[in-house]
Amino acid sequence: MNKDIPVYHYDGGVLAPVQVHPVKEFPLQLLVNERELATLVASPHDLRFLVAGFLRLQGFVKSLDDFVLFSVCNDFGVANIRIKGELPDKLRPILTSGCGTGVTFTLPGSDSAGKVFQPDNGLRVHPKQCLP
Repeated sequence: MNKDIPVYHYDGGVLAPVQVHPVKEFPLQLLVNERELATLVASPHDLRFLVAGFLRLQGFVKSLDDFVLFSVCNDFGVANIRIKGELPDKLRPILTSGCGTGVTFTLPGSDSAGKVFQPDNGLRVHPKQCLP
């Protein structure tokens, strides 16, 4: 059960303590064609849409017709998926941060193969620069 927790809220140049109810997150192990592909972390509802969308956005499936078996068990945190065709032998995960996909894969023959983002180290931003 999630309880309210203390956090600080920044508004109008004032940092004040408040109580918030945190969002519950749920780890979901993704097995595709009997291979562990990833563990997705998400709110524990509508996980079937999360799994189908993840596989579509990553390029593993193109339509619902590509799914042979689709089973999501909320109780055990496992999605067991069988798709037409095989997964590439060598999948190289690229882990992302922030409010995005979280992980993406460099598939053989993709345009992103070998490209690495280099951050500008040393960048510092004060909240007043970001917030009105």
